[in-house]
Amino acid sequence: MLKVFRDNIKYLSWILWAVIGLFVLFVFVDFGSGVRQRDAGGNSAARVGGRTVTMADFEHQYRQLEQLYGQLYGGQMSPEVAKQLQLPLQALNRAVNEQVLLAEAERLGLRVSDEELRDMILEQEVFVDDKGRFIGEEKYEQLLAANKYTVASFETEMRNKVLREKLNDLLRNGIFIPDDEVEKAYREQVEKAKIRFIQVSRALFPGDQPTPAEVSAYFEARKQEYKLPEQREGAYLLVEPERLRDQVNVSDQEMRDYFAAHKSEFAKPEQVHARHILIKTGGQRNDAQAQQALAEIKKKIAGGADFAAVARESSDDIASKTNGGDLGSFGRGQMVKEFEDAAFGAKIGELVGPVHSPFGYHLLQVLEKTPAGDVPFEQAREQIRARLAFTRAGDLAQQKAKALSAQLAKDRPRSTEALSALAKSSPGVTFGETGKFGSQDPIPGLGRVPTLNAAAFALKKGDVSDAVQVPRGWAVFYLKDIAEPKVPQLADVEPRVRQALLGQKQQEAAIRKLKDERAAGKALDQIAAELGVQVRESPEFGAQGGIPGLGLNPELARAALSLQAGQMGDPVPDPQGAVLFEVKERKNWDPIQFATARQQTRETLQQEKLGQLLASLVERRRRELGVTFDQRLLDSFGISPEAANQPQQG
Repeated sequence: MLKVFRDNIKYLSWILWAVIGLFVLFVFVDFGSGVRQRDAGGNSAARVGGRTVTMADFEHQYRQLEQLYGQLYGGQMSPEVAKQLQLPLQALNRAVNEQVLLAEAERLGLRVSDEELRDMILEQEVFVDDKGRFIGEEKYEQLLAANKYTVASFETEMRNKVLREKLNDLLRNGIFIPDDEVEKAYREQVEKAKIRFIQVSRALFPGDQPTPAEVSAYFEARKQEYKLPEQREGAYLLVEPERLRDQVNVSDQEMRDYFAAHKSEFAKPEQVHARHILIKTGGQRNDAQAQQALAEIKKKIAGGADFAAVARESSDDIASKTNGGDLGSFGRGQMVKEFEDAAFGAKIGELVGPVHSPFGYHLLQVLEKTPAGDVPFEQAREQIRARLAFTRAGDLAQQKAKALSAQLAKDRPRSTEALSALAKSSPGVTFGETGKFGSQDPIPGLGRVPTLNAAAFALKKGDVSDAVQVPRGWAVFYLKDIAEPKVPQLADVEPRVRQALLGQKQQEAAIRKLKDERAAGKALDQIAAELGVQVRESPEFGAQGGIPGLGLNPELARAALSLQAGQMGDPVPDPQGAVLFEVKERKNWDPIQFATARQQTRETLQQEKLGQLLASLVERRRRELGVTFDQRLLDSFGISPEAANQPQQG
């Protein structure tokens, strides 16, 4: 495609600059113990409708997140932090959401021409010489290869980024922000208050227990709050690929053919085996002190001290120090660039350092080097066998589930026992009962599967669904019963209703007491003393944020921002009971400053609404398209199917 280029280059969105920047600067950061790429046994990480989320898509999103959080956390980033952040789950959902949005863009007829792609690429200095001309296909391919891209994969990624931006532009153009909403948002941003307050617990006002008549009246007025939604109850047959492995045969020739067609997947990159000692900076140790400490360590080892022993004693890398600083073998792109360059440039046995990286100063020693090369077929045989067996077992599971669905549609089962008997006579098939579940609930035994929920709620009593892909394989659902939405009898929920009414009565008593005290002209400190509570002061807060010490209370925030310093407000309900406050400080808005910030505020609101629109779109389209995940990948990261099926906008 990149054979003829125009001299004049078009304007490029700043978002794409960031994308290219990530591409050019990209490294696969290893935080101490090293998060390595995992082989899930296949090239598919997930399926979105008819689209595939590849392992490469997942790994790309993972590396981007590692780099992002590495910059945010610096030396504090570690495998433990990565686990707390759920990076694999975040990456998987980002990759899925990317495919959802690309599918939506294509559904709307959006396209990216070759000319648009070419102009976007040529906008980047890295791809043009000092005269603004294209660097040539050979250098272009070399640059991409150095960053683990082929021309096709890079241009596909860039085309998708442009397509995403076109979808964003289309949605953004449909967002209208009225002037009064812009002013309201600006005022909520700049207007602030500090308050002095007392918080009065409803427990100070025991009150009388509600009478049966009061409980009944309360329930009658709020029946819909206690309404039970429509539910389904049934059973399912589950066909799991894992249980069909012994029914799948892969011949030696098929494995050899696969190896020949995917040889690049089995290439072994250049690797080094190294160990290091890390001295971190920050806290009570500055750069000069860290370098001096590392110089003394280097001198000690050069004088004959054992590297491993010194690492166990002195290294700040908790993950590797117990192994004498040994990092094992690693390839390019798995360590921060400064460390990688030093390691691959060092001679075997040489002490190299200090090497500065975002984590501090390193002293490293390369123990061995392994040149790049191809993995022989015999070494890759079992990996290929497992990969082909997994794929074929998945296909077999789908075929078997479809056959079961067709059989049950023809010979309608009269009970769940009929399904149980069928499962017992079908190798690789298991039976389960669901109990009652709602349209948005996880299905007991199967997890959160929107496509199966939708299928179950479309059936009539006694019907059987088509085969539906679920995280563990393929399922066929039998609808045993329908529980219509209903309001329960008071007797079924009476304890809940009574407790809710008692809490309301106590809160009302607390508010009445505070109103009476305020009406009597008493100061806040006097009221606090009489009630035996403490007067507290809040830090500055605005209309949107929570109030430190009180949490999120929009009614209280609005009341405080409607008053000026020195004024006392009316008591406001809160989860504990009631709050009485007076404004200590107030920051008002400036109409003149607003005039200069109006457009920026409008654009910020547009971007927020775009984010909400995209999140809603992704959630709806994920539900409509159906998302299934590779179970091996989930298992390798300890992700449950239920967690994976919770959409996260990325």
